[in-house]
Amino acid sequence: MFEQSESVVASTGFVDQRKTEPIRIALIVERLNASGMARDLSDLCAHLDRNRFTPMVISLLGPGVFDDELRATGATVTYAGCGQSLAGWQSFRALWRLGWRLRRERIRIVHGSHYWSSIYAVVVAKMAGARAVTNRIDLGFCASGLLMRWLVNASNLGADAVVANCDAVRKAVLDREAGVAGKLKLIYNSCDCERAASGSASADRGHLGMPAKGPIILNVANLHSHKRQEWLLGAAPGVLARFPDATFVLVGKDMGQLDSLRRLAADLHIERSVIFTGVRHDVFSLLAVASVGTLTSETEACSNTLLEYCAAGLPVVATNVGGNAEIVVHGVSGFLVQAGDLSELVARICELLEKPEHARQMGSAGRELVQRKFSIGRAVGEYEELFLNLAGEPTAQYQPESA
Repeated sequence: MFEQSESVVASTGFVDQRKTEPIRIALIVERLNASGMARDLSDLCAHLDRNRFTPMVISLLGPGVFDDELRATGATVTYAGCGQSLAGWQSFRALWRLGWRLRRERIRIVHGSHYWSSIYAVVVAKMAGARAVTNRIDLGFCASGLLMRWLVNASNLGADAVVANCDAVRKAVLDREAGVAGKLKLIYNSCDCERAASGSASADRGHLGMPAKGPIILNVANLHSHKRQEWLLGAAPGVLARFPDATFVLVGKDMGQLDSLRRLAADLHIERSVIFTGVRHDVFSLLAVASVGTLTSETEACSNTLLEYCAAGLPVVATNVGGNAEIVVHGVSGFLVQAGDLSELVARICELLEKPEHARQMGSAGRELVQRKFSIGRAVGEYEELFLNLAGEPTAQYQPESA
């Protein structure tokens, strides 16, 4: 179905290579660091149908933790050479060079992963004569300044498609941004269910740095102010009063909150029951030995943490904000609590610890939901269809390999 007709060859004397070779896509990211956004980009790139798409990943700020993993899939990973300020002159020069490079390499679609990378994607797509796809992966807290809001709205005018990663984000974009009418598309984040469930519940907890006994209440999120881990610590004394051998394990990079969280734990006299692990590359092993997965953010979009909790069969207690209710079905796969309500947080964590069989049933329900609604095959298939449409190629008979 993708071959040129003989009449086209006869009349022109050549075959349009764009119709026979894979579509060249440039995927721009600030950096492939330890984040859900970088993991989503890595999974998308790894699963794109190589018969139809040739991906190139461009990091604006240099090497990251997923670079080698991506290269192992056959994807090209390269660096734009931007300065640490993406609004500085070094970055503008790098942007200019990048646009002309993508034109020489016949890139047909440029995809931006977050705010700055999406703004860059629109500019270099125009220079390269390509189509531009931008992403929205939060409820707007990263674009609260006047300059960023202006740049985002300006980039919307040049974007060919804007992708929101959950319905809460889609609604927020419609409310706060201009120039998105007719361009906005919903594609949920995805989760590799087998990878998330790859840990062993019988693993040696000591080797994982965990206590040998007692329930583990897990929180996987970078220590950022909007993740509000202090709410979880505030609930810990109430949980420990009923389950004194419980341990609260907080996994994530310090984004300026670690010292204050340590002080809070000391003030609450719970420091012996709290472990701050920093960044871990064996999170799936921790999911397997945990009893409850928590997320106490005051704002969330489509949380990769919640997807991985559910995919691993871990019952969840999360704040009822943003897109969390699109992942966690209250009373079925976990519990949603009001943001900042510590008494409700205590009650729901304790309920899961008191009723382990019910907790296992909730975990199974969450895993079934993620497999059905948030699979990698579903997300990649939707992106592939979007890319084909933007490239002007047929999709009616196309069956993505990852579906």
